Formats: sequence, structure tokens, C-alpha cells
Amino acid sequence: MAAIRRPACTWLGESRTEVLWLSCRGIIGFAGISFGYLGVSLLPLAESQVLGQIVPIFAASYAWVLLGEHWHCTDFVGALAAILGVILIAYPALLSGGLPSSRSTS
Repeated sequence: MAAIRRPACTWLGESRTEVLWLSCRGIIGFAGISFGYLGVSLLPLAESQVLGQIVPIFAASYAWVLLGEHWHCTDFVGALAAILGVILIAYPALLSGGLPSSRSTS
């Protein structure tokens, strides 16, 4: 109920710094969703979904780099295992020693 009583000029933040950070967050969120839909339209659906599963790993690594979040050794091992799993799912030919083939559209 307290949010309703706030003046409209403070809905995006009370200081210039808050407005800047909230605006950046909105733009980055919009870009993330837009590129997600672009990926679904340009890639096959299965590959787009497999690549979309590594988003939490990127979020955690950005938090480590930008916010100073602490990672333990198990976090690094888990992230590496997840990325390797995504690569193997996206390119199963790597399991048999082959290289990923380039796809032709013709």
C-alpha cells in the first residue's frame, strides 16, 4: 500500500543514481528477452533451448565479476561441467571424435 502513496516522480527511484541503475536494468532486461526471441527464430528450437540453459551460469559469472560474489571450487567445477554438457548436447559428433559439421542451407 505504501508504493501507491509514493509520488509518481519517485517510481523509478529517488536519486539520479537509482534512476540510472533501474533504467540500465530495464534496457538490459529488454535486450535479453529480445535476443532470446531472436535466437529462437534464427536457430532450431532444440539448440536454442539447450543454449538457453546456460543463462544461470552467465548470471553467476557476471555476479562474480561485477558484484564480487564469492565462488567456491565446486561452483567452478559445476559451471564447467554444465558448459561442457551443453557443448556435447549441441554437438554430439564430438563424442565420437568428429568435428561439428557446418550446416548448409541449400
